[in-house]
Amino acid sequence: MTVILRISNLLSFLRKAESVRAETEERSAKRAAARALKIRTTERPSAAAEEYGARATADAWQYACNQRAFR
Repeated sequence: MTVILRISNLLSFLRKAESVRAETEERSAKRAAARALKIRTTERPSAAAEEYGARATADAWQYACNQRAFR
């Protein structure tokens, strides 16, 4: 009797685990599709925004180099 119960519990666990795995895969596929759609639909940043980003990166790099020089 206990063997039958254990087998039943094991099968139930496996069914639940499979359904959870399928749901997780489905959610991740939906997120990936949403990200791909967002990337395709977003417009390119303006020249001013690109220049601001480049300057911010250059400033951060210069700051890091200066910090390293004083160590």
